[in-house]
Amino acid sequence: MKNPFPAQSLESFFFIHAGYSYDPKKETRKQGRARCASELATAARYARKHDWWYEWEPDWSIGSHRDFYGADSAYADREPDTCESCILRDSNDNVLGSLGCIDDAAVGGYRRVIEAELALEAMHEAEHKRDQVAAVVEAGLDHGEV
Repeated sequence: MKNPFPAQSLESFFFIHAGYSYDPKKETRKQGRARCASELATAARYARKHDWWYEWEPDWSIGSHRDFYGADSAYADREPDTCESCILRDSNDNVLGSLGCIDDAAVGGYRRVIEAELALEAMHEAEHKRDQVAAVVEAGLDHGEV
């Protein structure tokens, strides 16, 4: 599938490295993949604009992956080299999202994908809260009346 974005763009990076979904009733696979790449790029830019930051930490809370998932799992032959958690924080250190037990995230740009996915969820939540406040203000209600 040909990448429709300029080679050095964030969209191009996510088109190549991130997963995607699509609705076959509304778009082609390529359109869905491009849409998802654009959404992740937008979220990454939004996070940077709002001074959000990511904290990566080791996360071996489950211990041996083979023992936890079983000998017939993808971990039957080898343990991951790294297992980490990622916490998305705003400029005031508030936690906006997190994900744990991320295996070998440093490989293939996967950390950037995880960060953009967390930012996308937090961006949607921030926009939802903003819309709720705007509706309250528009209705002339006090926040306590909602």
